[in-house]
Amino acid sequence: MKRFIVVLFSVVIAVAILLVIKNECTRFLPSPGFGMNEIVQAGEVEQLFMGSSTFKRGLDIEVLEQNLPGKTYILAYNGNQPVMMVQELEYLVKSGLRIKKLYIDYYPYTIAAEPKVSDTRLFLDTDLNFKRSIWRELSSAETSLTGRISLFFELFVTANNDQILWWPVYRVLNRSKNRHGGSLQKLPGSTPEKLDSLPMLGTRDGVQKRQIDAIARMISFAKANQIDIHFIETPKYERLLNDDDYKKIYKDAEDILSVHKIKPMTVQFDHAEASYFKDLVHLSGKGAEIYTRLLCEQM
Repeated sequence: MKRFIVVLFSVVIAVAILLVIKNECTRFLPSPGFGMNEIVQAGEVEQLFMGSSTFKRGLDIEVLEQNLPGKTYILAYNGNQPVMMVQELEYLVKSGLRIKKLYIDYYPYTIAAEPKVSDTRLFLDTDLNFKRSIWRELSSAETSLTGRISLFFELFVTANNDQILWWPVYRVLNRSKNRHGGSLQKLPGSTPEKLDSLPMLGTRDGVQKRQIDAIARMISFAKANQIDIHFIETPKYERLLNDDDYKKIYKDAEDILSVHKIKPMTVQFDHAEASYFKDLVHLSGKGAEIYTRLLCEQM
């Protein structure tokens, strides 16, 4: 029995050490062409575009780099929300990154979603303290012990294990598809018939106070660190723009920014051209190239 306890204790200690190493040290892995690690190593960036997949698919990194001065990076995670972005921004600055101009993804649906991590690749780029901060943020809304334990295992134990195990292959494959956080893949456009058949997104969970608070915190942090902050709305297909639910959430988001005397940047774009869109909210490769050129002209 004594031997069993010793073995069990040793296994628990070994697992704990492995988890600490995993959650503290993956940020030192060579960059796969996206994420915070590569941006931190740059030391200083002229333009940082921070957002979700609408930035990843809506901004052409090659066009940005051809038309804007200095270093330009895109930091985009699927489903990225204000509650995550503010912590990402604070992490980057605390890691020594100097940012001159910051462009935040103005995607109204992100303020109408319960806080959660949709893309755990975020945890490949950050240290243990960052992960603990995210866990505290998300677990504060969990009402059950089971829910908090499940969240802990998702964030600290199971997240990204496949990528870490196959990192050499994972890195090579992704570096061929990404550059400075931007996607090099040119997605094909859609058709009016396909776009009209897609379901609408509704009002999701309604405007979330924690998302609103995160936006205010992000703006305040940027100003305190002499970062010129802007919000950019990438194009959405006209069917979504004309949807009553989307209009309401858009107005709510616009009102939130107006409190801070900020208006989202928009450009004149053909929202009715189906070939410019992959779906209702994401641009195709052709659409992203055209939109990014128009955006650079305005900037």
